[in-house]
Amino acid sequence: MASSTKKKKDADAPAEEPASSLIPGLEEPASAATKSYTVLARRYRSRTFDEVVGQESISRTLQNAISTGRTAHAYLFCGTRGVGKTSMARIFARALNAHGQVQAREIGDAIMRGEDIDVVEIDGASNRGIDDARDLIAGAGIAPARSAYKIYIIDEVHMLTTPAFNALLKTMEEPPAHVKFILCTTEAHKVPATIQSRCQRFDFRNIAATKIAGHLKDVLAKESIAADDAAVMQVARLANGSMRDGLSLLDRLVAASGDSRITQAGVLVLKAQQHRTQEANRAAAMARLQAIVDAVALPPKPRRATRPTRASKLRRLEGKSQRGEIKSLRGRVKD
Repeated sequence: MASSTKKKKDADAPAEEPASSLIPGLEEPASAATKSYTVLARRYRSRTFDEVVGQESISRTLQNAISTGRTAHAYLFCGTRGVGKTSMARIFARALNAHGQVQAREIGDAIMRGEDIDVVEIDGASNRGIDDARDLIAGAGIAPARSAYKIYIIDEVHMLTTPAFNALLKTMEEPPAHVKFILCTTEAHKVPATIQSRCQRFDFRNIAATKIAGHLKDVLAKESIAADDAAVMQVARLANGSMRDGLSLLDRLVAASGDSRITQAGVLVLKAQQHRTQEANRAAAMARLQAIVDAVALPPKPRRATRPTRASKLRRLEGKSQRGEIKSLRGRVKD
């Protein structure tokens, strides 16, 4: 009887409302919005040598090296952000390791995702110490699991410490036959000359605005988004030679415009926002520079007066006696 009464009370009680309905702004989003979104810069990342925009000469050189069997054991890819260094490293690694394999497609996809067991991607900013370099050297001696080469792609290599660079010198000069290095950096001047001399260096150029605009138009066509040609060209100029920056700016424009057409008015708003960001960065940089100048320009601390030593006293007395003798000689000459 008691149990039936309890069940009746539970049935009459109002249903508990979810927390999202009680707090404004936490309502459940639409089903379309709940799907994970991949940004354009990742979704349209280059996957072949021909897709790397603006670096045709480097692509041609690497393809010729593969076809003739004259690939080096170490490469250094230099250039500003978003010009294709890491993408080119992955494409090159896939051409070396996936070609002719039974599971070529699976291996190639794993390499392009940065998840292949034989293509090790290392972030130089977070793995920069001597211990990390020793682990790399120890792993280099192990043969690859399923591919021809064990390839190390070290991104932001200029962040490695001096002891780590020194530890890698011997291995990079005479690595095992199955090991290849691809170093990527945005600041080549910070890479020691001893490391650079052991690599084939490729300098990635800033991408021309016209080529960036052409690629952005292709992306917009695949996404079925309408845009003015002048607006796309302005976005390409704002990218400053970086394809990734151009795609990121385009993503912001698409999100701001919604389903409407991308026009020059929206680009002007984006340009104003970017200008404010640049001004803030410039002000912060000037503040840091002024702090350095102030620290260098501080007046030197006054030196404490030191008590004369015995030797200095003797030198002073000798000087006085010599001056006295000179004066007496001059008096005799006059007489």
